[in-house]
Amino acid sequence: EEPRYVAKISKVSGTLPSQYFDDVRMQSESQKWAHDFNSRGVPKRVEFIGAYVMELIDRESRPICGVERFVPGQYVKYNNNWDWSDDRRNT
Repeated sequence: EEPRYVAKISKVSGTLPSQYFDDVRMQSESQKWAHDFNSRGVPKRVEFIGAYVMELIDRESRPICGVERFVPGQYVKYNNNWDWSDDRRNT
């Protein structure tokens, strides 16, 4: 079966393309730290999904979006990256 991907476009109008590239760089840097962490024989490994930037050239204004591989299963949102987090998380 071919891998599936999800594309994410910001809900905030005026988001600069550089924000998407910064997010991809941060994801990559986080994976490097996770690799170092995992190499220490930890009981629960950490992994970050590879991220990409895609320009939708067939759409008006050619919007930019972030792309990640689809992860099957029930999605539970634990934070919104700004001002909200779910207190039920305990990891």
